[in-house]
This record gives sequence, C-alpha cells and structure tokens, in this order.
Amino acid sequence: MPTYSEMLKLFGFKSKNAVFRVVEKLMEAGLVAKDHLGRLIPAKAFSEVPMCGLVTAGLPATVEEELADTVNLEIC
Repeated sequence: MPTYSEMLKLFGFKSKNAVFRVVEKLMEAGLVAKDHLGRLIPAKAFSEVPMCGLVTAGLPATVEEELADTVNLEIC
C-alpha cells in the first residue's frame, strides 16, 4: 500500500490531512486496515469483487442484474 506521502502525490492533494480523511473513510468501509506498526494493509474485503454476471456476444437483450459470485483478486 502507498504511504501518506505517496497518496498525497497520487491524489493531487495539498495536505496530508486530506489523505488522512480519505484513509479514515477507506478504513470505515472495511477496504483497508492498519498493521501493528500502523502501516496500511488491504483488508480481506479488498481482494474480493462481486461478479454480476457474464457478457455474451450477439444482439442486445435485456438482462436483470444479479449477483452471481465473487472473484478473488489476491495475487498468489
């Protein structure tokens, strides 16, 4: 995970306080956590993305959105 200084540049913010507030929101959402040293680590929910279905080729058809499964994006 990037450091606060790296996120400052990535997000184009002027203060680390703005980064701190974004990190707080990410922690509240359960996407990131902090380890015993206070460094950011991805939470378990970060590596799973809901899979809403398949896209098929052909003529357009109406499709009802349904949650089919989740896909784990964790690198092995």
